[in-house]
Amino acid sequence: MMRIVMPTSFEDVLLEQLQQANEDARGRAIQVAELYGSLPVSPTGCGRPRQSLPQVERAAFARHVAAARARGFGFNCLLNSSCTGNREFDLAERRRFIDELFFARDVGCTALVLASPYLIDLAARHAPELRIHVSSVAFTRSTREALHYRRRGAARLILDPDTIRDFAFIRRLRRECPDLELEALCNHPCLLHCPYETYCYNSVSHASADAAPARYEAFSLLNCNLDKLASPVEFVKGSWFRPQDVRHYEEAGVCAIKIAGRGRSSDWLARCAQAYLARAFDGDMMDLVWDAQLAAAWRASGAAGPPPRPVRVAASALDGFVEHFARHDPGCARGCGACRFCDGVAAKALDVDEEGRARLQAALGRATARLLEGGDG
Repeated sequence: MMRIVMPTSFEDVLLEQLQQANEDARGRAIQVAELYGSLPVSPTGCGRPRQSLPQVERAAFARHVAAARARGFGFNCLLNSSCTGNREFDLAERRRFIDELFFARDVGCTALVLASPYLIDLAARHAPELRIHVSSVAFTRSTREALHYRRRGAARLILDPDTIRDFAFIRRLRRECPDLELEALCNHPCLLHCPYETYCYNSVSHASADAAPARYEAFSLLNCNLDKLASPVEFVKGSWFRPQDVRHYEEAGVCAIKIAGRGRSSDWLARCAQAYLARAFDGDMMDLVWDAQLAAAWRASGAAGPPPRPVRVAASALDGFVEHFARHDPGCARGCGACRFCDGVAAKALDVDEEGRARLQAALGRATARLLEGGDG
């Protein structure tokens, strides 16, 4: 049975929608099994800035976890900060981190999603009742790293998005780490092999920590999208897969797929879940992958009105696309080189509105330029 792991809006209506979606999907060997979420601000921070997270308080968080558990869903608490600013070595701060682990345990969470090696060790020592899921933000790219986390108590590894189409690596993980569950993020919107990635996650981790308030500006988000817009084939190269391609991950040994979308509405989350439960989707993949990131980048630019939507990727034109990666080893981790496979697929699947693309590039470009000004006139 393939498990779907998805974000919660912290609205009880979503629990009802997902329960009904599961009922409708019975017989397809796939179910929504776990929800995940975090407080918008916490001692450790997490892998999103507070501005993009549901603004839920601790009591409401606890009530929602209880409601989810009562309906049969597991609940994964995200404390997947990539950087805690060395505050972990201050005893008073460390006690606050431990109290946060106890809070997740006491309200009924079933797992912690962690990225920091320090927090993984801290959780294994102080909250052994909770499963440890190693976040994609840990950027695990070798079986050596995966085995390290398993020895430290991890039950599941969430694959680095850059390895999502590296089936040789996924199968090797399955062989060499047979008792470590594998989870694959199915609609990651970011640039493949993004040079902003480490800086981005450090930045957002500080932006969701309750230490001295850190100003957050979406420098990485803006630049990630500018790079994709400059070369639209990047929208096809990205780390995502269609609902109808779930079977390739099952065959490779993945036991869970993760839907991204913290901050999205209950209706959108339910629709996305229904698509993956149905194992079929014939629309624009960017509806499932890029729309939220596009809206966030547009807001960060300060531009008025709704954003243009200049790039579409037809799911129906991608038959056979993921099979290429599942059956071959194109060596994407080493760079594209002379390989033009994705370019050929993009020629069939991509629809680019050039006027909208230019407008979006101009708005994001102005915003990044402002962030580089020196204030010296």
